[in-house]
Amino acid sequence: MDADFVQSVYTAYRSLGEADFPEPEFKLCACQNLFIGEYVLLANDARRQLCAVRSVEWSLKPCRSPQQCEWLAPPLSPNQSPLKPFGFDIYSDCQFWLCDKVLTTDYRTKARLVVHRKRKGTFCPYFTIEFKATTDDTRTLVNQVAAAGLISLFNRYRLKLDAHSPRAPPEQLEDVRHYGLTMEQENWMVWLFEPKIVSGVWAGCKIRAIDGGACDSIEGVCGLLSWINEIHRWGLCEYALGCEEDIKQVLSKAPINMKVSTIGS
Repeated sequence: MDADFVQSVYTAYRSLGEADFPEPEFKLCACQNLFIGEYVLLANDARRQLCAVRSVEWSLKPCRSPQQCEWLAPPLSPNQSPLKPFGFDIYSDCQFWLCDKVLTTDYRTKARLVVHRKRKGTFCPYFTIEFKATTDDTRTLVNQVAAAGLISLFNRYRLKLDAHSPRAPPEQLEDVRHYGLTMEQENWMVWLFEPKIVSGVWAGCKIRAIDGGACDSIEGVCGLLSWINEIHRWGLCEYALGCEEDIKQVLSKAPINMKVSTIGS
């Protein structure tokens, strides 16, 4: 948030827009400056416990595996049976997932039986970003972030339900959220995903636009950076602690003798 960095982001987006660059250039600029990969973050402090991993165009297609917990599609009808299979593939432009370093080594290897993990031990994505280089296809952009955010939120909800079955009390659902960010050229919008619960069970997802702006001004850049920082703060604090606690709860019910402890112990 220092003045030099804010100015550099503002200048970069102004230059990209004036030169009419294609979408990949906007995406590359953002991933280099705003959405930093784990190889940079982890290199700063190898002892870091609470850390995230950035994914770029990883598949979010529902999958089943006997070796680990499944990544399932959300139900698309009230009776919990999809009217149309959620079998199409989704490649989110960018997401941030929790890294398994938030879990103690006592049960890190067992976590895959409780929660779906992808590359580098990542689990429970909390932040989805989608890009477009033009502003003439907003509906497609919103649909993309909605699809990625929906399936990510549902699988987080499943973990919460497994930890507090058969029904999770309302206060336990407060940390079951997902954030999205859409960027059309210099314009940005922040989205909040929350589960819709009816009679104690999943009944869909509520998606709200909660803020927006543009990187064509210093104020707009500062607003974007503030949201990115705050989402990561939430993801690596409340969200990570909630996921870790739910994993502990599920493992404590398992028919094996397993020691579960808190983060960093």
